[in-house]
Amino acid sequence: MAVHEAAHAVLGLLYGLHVVSTEIIQWDRPDGGWALTGQTSFEGTNLCPWKLAAYMAAGEVAHRKHLGHLGWSRKQADAVATSDHDRDYAIDVLARHGFHLGRDHTPPGGRSWASVQGQALDAVTACWQQITTVARAVEADTKLHGDTVAALAGLPNAAPIGGA
Repeated sequence: MAVHEAAHAVLGLLYGLHVVSTEIIQWDRPDGGWALTGQTSFEGTNLCPWKLAAYMAAGEVAHRKHLGHLGWSRKQADAVATSDHDRDYAIDVLARHGFHLGRDHTPPGGRSWASVQGQALDAVTACWQQITTVARAVEADTKLHGDTVAALAGLPNAAPIGGA
């Protein structure tokens, strides 16, 4: 989970977004177990729509890459690292702005989710050291503010919308 959120945060910085925070959230389940989720909050304007889609794909791509480093097969990693919510969010946001992102095809004038994942993989691979550094820190602290993420990654954090 930490690698997933760290990838969102690092690519957000790389693409000029203002990263507000990234965090891992744990809660207790009624059956006595526990569950995890994560959240990376950002602000930005005038971002290329395909970079936004790659930002959304980055968590899933990084999670798969991390599991591969741990020795998992591609099939095993695919079974646990899929983030349909990130894909669906990207499709919905881009559609609201007139851009077409296809789940399993390339729509006319648009791109496929697979092509966006490829773009994300290139960026995740280029930023792997920063992503793993941020992931270790978020595992230790569970929530990092954007400026901390930026310092760890060695990337600038854009100014917040409306100023500091």
